[in-house]
Amino acid sequence: MIALIISSCQQQKSSKIEGAWKLVSIYAVVNDTVQTFPGFWKGAQMKMWSKDHFAFVGEFKSDTISEDSYGGGTYTLKDNLYDETILYHTYKSEVGKTIKMKLEIKNDTLYQTFPLKDDGTLDSSNYHTEKYIRF
Repeated sequence: MIALIISSCQQQKSSKIEGAWKLVSIYAVVNDTVQTFPGFWKGAQMKMWSKDHFAFVGEFKSDTISEDSYGGGTYTLKDNLYDETILYHTYKSEVGKTIKMKLEIKNDTLYQTFPLKDDGTLDSSNYHTEKYIRF
């Protein structure tokens, strides 16, 4: 009985992804053209994960242009395959979409590469890799 009580009081183990992360760089290929952050765009963004939800918020600037960046939703993670279902987003056209990604965590650095095709491969002429460090 005591073992049952003790085991029921133990905190559930959290995954490596849970917590807050700061965006440090983006390497994007858009129609075979490389774009980077920082680079043309300046700014900051953070992304947070709980057990099954994510949210991000930030702001990016270039010259006189300023753009808010926010969104969130639910996710699933199995090994290094990550699916993000968007419930709210800066761009309303993204709401309801599910994005397949490859996710890697190396020490306190997290990499998200997307979008993956259904077969798990990348379109080498159109993809993003975002690099985050843990807060």
